[in-house]
Amino acid sequence: MKKFRFLMMALMAAIVVVGCGGDEVPIFPDNPNPPTPVPTPEPSEFPLISTDPAFVTEAMTEDVIVILNTAGTAADGFTGELYAHTGVLTTDSATTGDWKHVLAEWGTNIPECKLERVDDNLWHYVIKGGPRAWYGVEEGETITHLAFVFRSADSKIEVKDNGADIFVELAAEGMSVKILTPAHGQILQVGEEYTVQVQQKAATNVKLYKNETPVAETGSATLTYTYAPTEPEDVVFKAVATDGTNTLEDSVSVAVLGETESATRPADAENGVNINGNEATFVLFAPGKESVVLLGDFNEYAPSNKYMMKKDGNYFWTIVSGLEEGVEYGYQYLVDGTIKIGDPYATKILDPWNDKWIDASVYPNLKPYPSEFTSDIVSVFELNPDEYQWTATSYERPAENSLAIYELLIRDFTEEGSIDAVTAKLDYLETLGVNAIELMPIQEFDGNDSWGYNPCFFFAADKAYGTEEAYKRFIDECHKRDIAVILDVVFNHATGQFPYAKMWWDSGANKTLPTNPFFNVDAPHNWSVFHDFNHTYSETVNYIDEVLEYWMEEYNVDGFRFDLTKGFVQNPGNYDAGGYSAQRIGILKHYAETIREVDEDAYIIFEHFCDQKEETELYNSVGALCWNNNQRNGYKQSVLGFTGSSFADFKKGRVNNIETHDEERIAYDAVKYAQSWAKPWNVLTKRLQAVYAFHFLTPYPKMMWQFGELGYDVSIEENGRTGKKPVRWNYYEDANRKALYDAMSKIITWRTDHEEYYGQDNLTVHTWQVGDSNMGGKVLVMDKVIVVANFNNAESTTQVNVPNAGEWTNLMTGEKVTLGSTYSCTLGASDYIVLVRE
Repeated sequence: MKKFRFLMMALMAAIVVVGCGGDEVPIFPDNPNPPTPVPTPEPSEFPLISTDPAFVTEAMTEDVIVILNTAGTAADGFTGELYAHTGVLTTDSATTGDWKHVLAEWGTNIPECKLERVDDNLWHYVIKGGPRAWYGVEEGETITHLAFVFRSADSKIEVKDNGADIFVELAAEGMSVKILTPAHGQILQVGEEYTVQVQQKAATNVKLYKNETPVAETGSATLTYTYAPTEPEDVVFKAVATDGTNTLEDSVSVAVLGETESATRPADAENGVNINGNEATFVLFAPGKESVVLLGDFNEYAPSNKYMMKKDGNYFWTIVSGLEEGVEYGYQYLVDGTIKIGDPYATKILDPWNDKWIDASVYPNLKPYPSEFTSDIVSVFELNPDEYQWTATSYERPAENSLAIYELLIRDFTEEGSIDAVTAKLDYLETLGVNAIELMPIQEFDGNDSWGYNPCFFFAADKAYGTEEAYKRFIDECHKRDIAVILDVVFNHATGQFPYAKMWWDSGANKTLPTNPFFNVDAPHNWSVFHDFNHTYSETVNYIDEVLEYWMEEYNVDGFRFDLTKGFVQNPGNYDAGGYSAQRIGILKHYAETIREVDEDAYIIFEHFCDQKEETELYNSVGALCWNNNQRNGYKQSVLGFTGSSFADFKKGRVNNIETHDEERIAYDAVKYAQSWAKPWNVLTKRLQAVYAFHFLTPYPKMMWQFGELGYDVSIEENGRTGKKPVRWNYYEDANRKALYDAMSKIITWRTDHEEYYGQDNLTVHTWQVGDSNMGGKVLVMDKVIVVANFNNAESTTQVNVPNAGEWTNLMTGEKVTLGSTYSCTLGASDYIVLVRE
């Protein structure tokens, strides 16, 4: 089979494959000379891209003209400036996504990358002096392909090959032969005429075969054969060239597809891949589509009649037999002959652009991407894979109101950035005392380096952090330590790689089409990014229901934090979407009820920030907790030593946060902005201990952001807001930071060890004296806890009413203290005390 996908013309041609660009920027020749004039055939004679000469070799030193035909692309009719984002693939490239010697960064307009418009929809790009000189390729490196994405000067218009980048494969020195048209994998129509064109150099004879039957022969440089299919068939055209001594061949597979057959799918066949013995039934929901062809390892990703899927209403399905256990199979769907997608129900994918960056220690034995046969995202399945053997059989989920949640981004928690490395740190988190870990999004997202709020495949765990087994092992090990695992999930939007977005895509506008039932063309509110889900469409709802069920049943997760639920609405009332919406309430209640049907005690958390009436209704009706960040500013101002330090009320039915991934770190603000007397680390860490005591020892669910326990003082804006942050485990060796960790460990552990107390619905708070006027004596008094803190820069005495006279224990020192009905508490500057009783 041909190694790459070809799109060619008779006189000027080049082999093209698809992939994604890299970002190396080498030094390139300073050569602003204008392109060499060449004859200009009509644009209709050209494929998307072609070259003159037809065979481009690495060693050639003459100019190469790259001819771009923009008819039918996002630049159809465009007359402005067009630029090439261009580089090469070399023998050092790991995959087709590993570009080398890129001439300029994306969006940078330089003369060496500018195209000349020579006719309507016809453009020339000249590689002066041959590929090696133009791209600055040094000795020891061999070019295999030229790589391109074309764009307008403002980068708002992009020209790709069906959404992927364009590659021109270089020919070998000496004899060469290639089939220029039709393209490998091309779908042909009955009743149409197609020209099979073969180009050769340095051969004395070329013979063309159709399914092993010779149909044409020539001794000339070009062979032409007319093919006019009269019925559906699968065809392999093979060109064999000889110079009398050596023989070379090239082949392409094409399909003349018949009509889509209508047939009822098996009764038990659900969306995705259904395994039955050694066969698999594939089901794709694709309303309004005419045909779907299954591509995969089992047919070298070539469309054929054998793998045309049958149609059952809005569903397409087919059965593949003779599969082997223990083998991972890649597969894709080709929709309506041109749209290549992964399976929206895939539990694992292969990414031609990003998998190469995943270290083998993070994901051992990752299935290689089948770059010789296909492009774009490939889905993966296996017959009856080994099931994970769960061992935390005695785990009991922490009571909801007792939650002490640790929000964690796998990428930035360890140097390895892997889920296995987080698992290795669980003893550290167990000692800290937290009883829940909230993982920032781990469902497959675009790229490898991300916060994860750019999801593209919702059933798949992102390979950048580890294997499916590694994620399960992490959850199992958490459960052994009585630590719950909550997943941060993103259902407000999806990226353009998501199959249900890609299946209805407007490449010119770079957004979904109005005919897409799953998405809004534009979000009806101002809180969305990427492509906004329509949560009133029944199949959107069904899909998300199934995703939630899968992660609970397959991975044993304890609950979900839903990102940006404010956006789950079609008629928000105003662009801010902050007012009360009965529609949004109904949508969110449904998802909560779906979760409750699978696991009635699962945690449900919404990042909502809407009308308080909505948040209260969601808690009272389905037990959904909403994020509450209102306390953060008062805590921060107290640490910094300023007024405006009133602590907001902790709230029932909320997850009360002191820090999250979305805010500036309090320790950073303190180091930068605190009163000078509050900045020394021995002082600052004491003040942090105090606010964490108030935070974690008040009622209702609590959350903190990773490394708050070590006073992480790197700004959220370091390396860009969502960019990778330095991992600072060395903080643990610093005496002041270690003292903060030790104090927080005692505070949080006391809370989680007293789950029966903190798990109550209505804990009594006798005193909550935390306003601006109480800087010298902020006070929390409960039946079992007293916290007093002096945030002033001088000694202060505070009178505290004690609800239970008798023996109390200083939580930090273990010292026993006998209290009467009142307690006169004298504290030094920036000091605090926590008293507890059993």
